[in-house]
Amino acid sequence: MCLSNHTMQRKLKLKYMFKLLKLGLKNPRFYIEALNLKWKNLFVLSLLAMLALSGSIVVQTLPLIDSISNDVTAAVDHVPEFQFEDGLLKLEDNEKSLYYQSNFFQLVIDDTVSSRGMQNYIPIDTTKVNKLSTDTLLNLLVLQDQTIVIIAGNFYRIPDYYHLFSNHDSLITLLQSIDSQKATMLTSVFITAFIFSFFIYWFQILLIAAVAGWFNARLTQKILFKMRLKLSIIVSFVPLILLQLMDAILPFFRSSYFMLMFITLYIIYLAFKNHTEFIRNLMQKINKNELDKNEEESQR
Repeated sequence: MCLSNHTMQRKLKLKYMFKLLKLGLKNPRFYIEALNLKWKNLFVLSLLAMLALSGSIVVQTLPLIDSISNDVTAAVDHVPEFQFEDGLLKLEDNEKSLYYQSNFFQLVIDDTVSSRGMQNYIPIDTTKVNKLSTDTLLNLLVLQDQTIVIIAGNFYRIPDYYHLFSNHDSLITLLQSIDSQKATMLTSVFITAFIFSFFIYWFQILLIAAVAGWFNARLTQKILFKMRLKLSIIVSFVPLILLQLMDAILPFFRSSYFMLMFITLYIIYLAFKNHTEFIRNLMQKINKNELDKNEEESQR
């Protein structure tokens, strides 16, 4: 029973928090009530914000993953017949070296090029250098004595490459498997995006809370940093969601961290301003009622 009551109270508090978000859209002064919310409820809101950031990154990455998958699959038709002999690449006698390029994928299969044990450097003959692209995102270079993957300019040498794809058929199977690994790729992108979003989100929230300290100069009661942190979390939630939706829907629109900061600070300013006016009007109304009451009593 205690557990049930605790769960019910937590749901009610979360419901109250989302009600504040809705009311704050009509009048930012309601956001001031966030100062009374518990941290665990605000952490739920911050988690939702980080998930929104991560989701936006994944959505924007989807076209890139599809393009890479299509480019890798298209390279299958150009793979020459080859095999490895004593760990060294050997093309069939009637086959030529392959230098395949597409927008996002480059595949090189050349048994005349040896890495000579060099790191982050490929000693390709000057007559073949022009066949290589230096700005392709994903590159697979199968050379005489090494297989190298280059991702965004970073070199990764593959150990035991001649076991991974020992011939033409096994390399084709590997390239074709990329298309079936989209779910795994998206999961990896989401996990990476969530970790990135965690640091970016809290950096923005801490920065907003720090800058919002400037408003203390015009307040009769100073707002502590931890209270401004609460305010920053709840005020920034709706603008952050809207900005991420615009990023995902509008191809020409790209939000920035400063855009969220300026919008949030402006809403916090309105929240303080409207709350101050509300208290002033409330006090004036109370004073007026007191005066009217005193006047009625004096007339008696």
